[in-house]
Amino acid sequence: MIGRLEETVLDRPDPRALAAFHAEILGMRVNEDSEDWVVIGIESGVRQLAFQRASRWVPPR
Repeated sequence: MIGRLEETVLDRPDPRALAAFHAEILGMRVNEDSEDWVVIGIESGVRQLAFQRASRWVPPR
């Protein structure tokens, strides 16, 4: 195998809040949590959706 897509990463000013919201609505759990990086997935060790801090993030229009 050449490679694989491990997770999708979303930039946000508050990654913990957005990760908690998505984990709740998707039935996932927080698998990694640091100040600037949070990963959620369906089970421990499974990385499916990540959120990273982006201080200069501007919402799309």
